[in-house]
Amino acid sequence: MTKSRYLLPFIFLLLLFTACNDEVFIDGPLLPEETFVNIDSDDGEAELIIPLYGLENISLDLISSGRDFCKYYNAQGETISSDSPASELAKIVFENDFYEFQLLKQNNRLVFTSFRSKSNVVTWTFRLKYDYCVRFIYFTVTGGGSQND
Repeated sequence: MTKSRYLLPFIFLLLLFTACNDEVFIDGPLLPEETFVNIDSDDGEAELIIPLYGLENISLDLISSGRDFCKYYNAQGETISSDSPASELAKIVFENDFYEFQLLKQNNRLVFTSFRSKSNVVTWTFRLKYDYCVRFIYFTVTGGGSQND
């Protein structure tokens, strides 16, 4: 009888300490470490659904000389810093003589659109920094290559 007297409180405490915590679950789809997307060069478009839980920042990986051609915008159309929180980001635009594209962020949707590419193949890398990991999305634009525009 003595052992059964302690069994019920033990079970109660066990259930209490092992109950589910809503904060450990990720909302939306899981992204693999790397996602690869292929699109056509002129007006090619791709859309991805991303998880928002813990998303801190979205950025375009560029060498330093390419950063001059890349701008980040908030929902009001104002230019913001590339290290701004993902919650403030609405659009990333890259434009120079050879390439023009944008990445729109609409809630948990990312829409990549290539307007111009003068290379046969080019890959753009976007970094999604979460508080628990980093994910990469590679958009490969094919079919360009016209140098006469």
